Amino acid sequence: MHINANRLPIVILIAAACGAMIAWPNAAAFAQPAANDPPPEYLGAARCDGCHKAPTQLYIDQGATDFVSLTESKNWFDHDKHAKAYKLVVESDLGRRMCTTLGIDLNEPEKSPDNAKQAQQCLSCHSGWTQDVKPPPTFKAGVTCESCHGASSKWDLPHSRVDWRKKSPAEKGALGMIEVRDPVRRAQQCFSCHIGNVEEGKVVTHEMYAAGHPPLPSIEIESFARQMPLHWRYLSEKPDFQFRKEFIEQNFKHLAGLNDSDPYNLKTVLYRTQAVVISGVVAMRESAELFAAQSGQAKGWPEFAAFDCYACHHDLKVPSWRQERGYPGKPGRPTMPYWPSALVKLGILQVSKDRAEYDARAKDMSDKLAELHSAISARPFGDTGKIQTASANLIALLDTLASELSASRFDQKAAKKSVLFLLQSSDNKHLDRDSARQIAWAIDVIYADLNPKPSAEAEIKKVLDELRGQLRLELPAGPISNISNELPDSLRNIAEFKSGDFALKLQRLRELLAKQ
Repeated sequence: MHINANRLPIVILIAAACGAMIAWPNAAAFAQPAANDPPPEYLGAARCDGCHKAPTQLYIDQGATDFVSLTESKNWFDHDKHAKAYKLVVESDLGRRMCTTLGIDLNEPEKSPDNAKQAQQCLSCHSGWTQDVKPPPTFKAGVTCESCHGASSKWDLPHSRVDWRKKSPAEKGALGMIEVRDPVRRAQQCFSCHIGNVEEGKVVTHEMYAAGHPPLPSIEIESFARQMPLHWRYLSEKPDFQFRKEFIEQNFKHLAGLNDSDPYNLKTVLYRTQAVVISGVVAMRESAELFAAQSGQAKGWPEFAAFDCYACHHDLKVPSWRQERGYPGKPGRPTMPYWPSALVKLGILQVSKDRAEYDARAKDMSDKLAELHSAISARPFGDTGKIQTASANLIALLDTLASELSASRFDQKAAKKSVLFLLQSSDNKHLDRDSARQIAWAIDVIYADLNPKPSAEAEIKKVLDELRGQLRLELPAGPISNISNELPDSLRNIAEFKSGDFALKLQRLRELLAKQ
């Protein structure tokens, strides 16, 4: 990597790939490049690897690693399976069979517009090569730094200067950086592949499933990030660093003045709990956005992959927990997946000042979700006009909620309230397996943020371990394990899931936590 000599005296490098996950007062307000300004270009992962593979002794002596470890690139490429995403398509038996079945040519796709458009069905997610942009220089390296943090030509040099910490998220966004420190923006970026994004060409189709693509599972962002594993440190885990005050003022204004000894009271902020609650809201928002975008397309609708797979692909049993649960629309007509809505009420709970406000806001959300389900079941595969209207109404509500949550305090009290709420929900008796996983992951992460009494901790850990086994909460993380190899066991786990057993385990956890 070529190093600009003007960069050497700079005290600290600040990487987009390594910052703390923090709360933003206005998560939606990210500036974009001006319309007449040429878009930023990809410089390639080698630019990042030159500094973020390992810190030099000079950087350590000058305090660079107080803010950033400078091992992010090595952690990503050595331990995170995203870095092997391209190879999974072109080198694995399943990937090659899928490409042959679908007629996709991945042989030098960047040299042919026709090949490129075809190949982007896979590479939009498996290498970060999205529609209508030039291929990243290192797209064959898989999902790399710029896939998540944005094309870096306009922020690469500025972000290496220590005064970058003084800039607002909007200023960084104007240079093309995707502010993944913000839990809303991070969730959107992850869900663009793990749920889908029509605008970016990140869509898994029913045709791809038929060719062998593993079903997209439910995803709780904080749990996935932790197991991939993390390649960043939270703010509370960092020692003191230069411009800390200015950095905090840009990003924690809503927490000011709460404690004289710690003006921003940051020691009590639970970043992981916040990420769980916010990503639960964003999951529903992105799912509604995807469904509306696909149903509004002139060609290709109905796209079967947009619907709940298990509305069709399930065992015919009597009695059935599906029948006991009931259906949001007309029985027999497939609807959206259920799991993206599993944690939305947790966000409403966090921002409601009392039970009356919670009840009113929860009803409003439920009514808007019911409106969407009604539009979907109005006729086979939905009334597309009504779907657009209902989706817009639901998305507007969820955007407001996400913005409120970004400015909300997540502390021990909020975490305890959230866990008890999840354990007490009356919906737990008739959950599908993917929704149950969302709730179990959320409980697992939020409980880790609490300070449990030792007397009950061992028993709680035992029940949580049982949940991890029952729902396969431990992911096939790392570059070696392969989700396609574990697909038979995953499908068996889905078929054998018993919502009643899950509800009993939550009841046991509730009893144990009540003693604390």
